[in-house]
Formats: sequence, structure tokens, C-alpha cells
Amino acid sequence: MQSQKLTWCSFYKSFFKRHTKHIVTIEDNVIQGGAGSYVNEIPHELKIQTPVLNLGLPDKFQDHGTREQLLEEAGLTAEEILKRIETFTQKKQSSQVYSL
Repeated sequence: MQSQKLTWCSFYKSFFKRHTKHIVTIEDNVIQGGAGSYVNEIPHELKIQTPVLNLGLPDKFQDHGTREQLLEEAGLTAEEILKRIETFTQKKQSSQVYSL
């Protein structure tokens, strides 16, 4: 596992340093334990200053409803996602993880 991590890090480090100003994850599930949690480790492992925004369902018991209703309640409509990403990318930030 350690050698896989080192290979991954050496391959992506230069890419992220040259081409990535922000990282945004969007998932229709809770962030904790999901893809967003894994992506949060990337800047730290690569020792780069890239802020991360995780968008997903809050880590709480979810109400009953259709998928669309739950996503809307969590602010995960296309319009709301766009607003949150615009706000995130316009801020001056250090390497931090955000959940707006």
C-alpha cells in the first residue's frame, strides 16, 4: 500500500502544482467516509497549498423524500452548487478544507 501511495503522489504532484488552484468534490451522499474525505488528503500528502471544497449531504439522519427533494434541502441544486463554487474560488485562501 505504501509503495502505491508513493507512486500516486509522485505522478500527480507536479500535475496538481501546475494545473490546480482549487479542488471541488460533489457527491450525493455524506462527505464523511466518501470520495470527499479521500480527496481532502491529496493536498496534505502532496505538500501543496490547494484549498478543497466538499459539497455533499450533511452527516446527519436524512429526512425521507425523493432524491431531488433531499438534494435541494442540502443545497445541492445546480444553481446552488454554482453559487457555492463561485464564492469558494473568489476567496483568498490557504490550504484548507471547506464545506460551505
